[in-house]
Amino acid sequence: MEERNAADLVLCRHRYVNAEHVVLRREQPVFLKLFVDAVQLTARRDVPMGICLSGGLDSTSIASVLASSTDEHSIKTFTAFLHRKGNVDERP
Repeated sequence: MEERNAADLVLCRHRYVNAEHVVLRREQPVFLKLFVDAVQLTARRDVPMGICLSGGLDSTSIASVLASSTDEHSIKTFTAFLHRKGNVDERP
C-alpha cells in the first residue's frame, strides 16, 4: 500500500442517490413496511430489549417501531451526553 500525504489527497463528490424521480406518496408505504419488518425481524423477544437513543431520527424511529409492537414499558432506553458546554450538547 502506497503512503500518501493528506495534503495531496483530492476530495471528490459522488451522488449515490438521485431522488428526483422518487414519488413519495407511492414509495412511503413501501419503505414503512420494509422498515417495520426489518426492525421486527431483528428484535429478539426472548430477552429484555433496550435501545440507545442518540437524539437522531434513526434510533428514535427504531424505538418507535419497537414500542408500537410490544409493551412499551418492556423497552429500556439509554442515552449518553458529554458534560461540556457549547454546541456539543445535543440534549433537548
